[in-house]
Amino acid sequence: MNNLWRRCLLGVGLGLLVACSKPGELVVDGNVVKPLPIGGSAGGEFRLSMPDQTVSLQDFAGEPLLIYFGFTHCPDICPASLAWIKQALPMVEAERVNVLFVSVDAVNDTPESVQAYAQSFGPEFVGAMGTTGQLHAMTQAYGMSYSFSADDAGAVSVTHASRTYVVDAKGQLVYILPHGTQPKQIADAIRYAAARN
Repeated sequence: MNNLWRRCLLGVGLGLLVACSKPGELVVDGNVVKPLPIGGSAGGEFRLSMPDQTVSLQDFAGEPLLIYFGFTHCPDICPASLAWIKQALPMVEAERVNVLFVSVDAVNDTPESVQAYAQSFGPEFVGAMGTTGQLHAMTQAYGMSYSFSADDAGAVSVTHASRTYVVDAKGQLVYILPHGTQPKQIADAIRYAAARN
């Protein structure tokens, strides 16, 4: 019975947290995620050069954009996050939304493999990678971290923060959504970003 009361109180507490949140605030795993202030310094223009094309923030002007950093051989976190994004897109029927998957693994990924991986989640997904300098500048601007480590046998592994960046149609970063943000919450974030324009 004690466990039942604890679950009931937790449910009531989360319900109050959701009911008392301000416009644009999302509750993710019991934590409040607030939209970033308009005109904030995070995010901004980027340029990723690949052999056949260059991708920049301007390419997505006029439509909301979700950005996710990862790598194509990621066993679990990247596919789960991209699947949640894919599930959120149909919930935002009135908006055309683009998704940019940016590889942080220039050792194992190629422009072709990144594009194929991204497109496996849907036609709204674009895959890109850039030079080391371009990637460093973009990850610094968006507050994204990643690192490489090698084991004794020389196998390299990639570690990265798992966040979804929601950018509005004017190119302003609106949200940095933590890993575990569910499709409905992602859809709510997209709607809020679209309405903020």
